[in-house]
Amino acid sequence: MSYGNRLFYHRGLYDTEGTDSLFASAIVENVRHHQTHCPEYAEILRKQGFSIDDIKSVDDLWKIPPFPHYF
Repeated sequence: MSYGNRLFYHRGLYDTEGTDSLFASAIVENVRHHQTHCPEYAEILRKQGFSIDDIKSVDDLWKIPPFPHYF
């Protein structure tokens, strides 16, 4: 089961302390998916010097470069 699904099915709806690690893992899982399946996003991450290994906890999520919105 993916981390996103584990988070979704977690019984403690408001247990943010107990799910911080799970949430961070779900975000990392999502970034990896997009990095693998979207060459443009992979290039954005590369140009920003981003490494998924820098994400150790929810406190590191700010390090993930945003995906720019183009009109």
